[in-house]
Amino acid sequence: MSIKYERGNRYADWKNIADAAVEWQGLSSEQIQRVIIGDDFLPDLVGYPDLHERAEGLFIAAQNGQIKGFVHNENGDYFSPKNMRLDRDSVADWIKKTEKRLTQEQPIESIKPDLKNIDTIASSLRINDVYKAIGVSLSKFKRMRTDGSFPEPNFLKPRILWYRSVVSDYILKNTVKNGCTNEADLPILHTPNLATDEDI
Repeated sequence: MSIKYERGNRYADWKNIADAAVEWQGLSSEQIQRVIIGDDFLPDLVGYPDLHERAEGLFIAAQNGQIKGFVHNENGDYFSPKNMRLDRDSVADWIKKTEKRLTQEQPIESIKPDLKNIDTIASSLRINDVYKAIGVSLSKFKRMRTDGSFPEPNFLKPRILWYRSVVSDYILKNTVKNGCTNEADLPILHTPNLATDEDI
């Protein structure tokens, strides 16, 4: 069950995972009002899939000792993201290193929203279109991306997108595995309205 996110003290020396992720995302006050906390105690906001991914990254970094703070009890058992308290300066240092690493990495395909690329953009699908098309929940789709059972997105900027053909091929291969060879039975992949920011 999801609950409304309530921002903690921005001036404190310690941060929880949600506060650190929301601050890193750079959300406006109006956007912050729409953030929710899911069952995994991580923040989500429709249209900003990066927010959840940033929170996951902070959580993993804290578990790996890359961020200092109160992350486990005396027995060595890790706290949930809700109960972890991270050192403000350590969070800032880790984010700085992560941002530097990400800017140095070559994106899968980097695109600009210009007329030259408009056909490519228009024929691509967003996260919420993809997981619905293949018939799984958002949480399962995220696991599929993590374990490599679903292809990487074709674009990372300005937003995460998959080619329609990649999704269609995936659906066809997996429906054939399940005994369906009739392409008429495959789901229709609608082109999203890319003028809006309603990603998940």
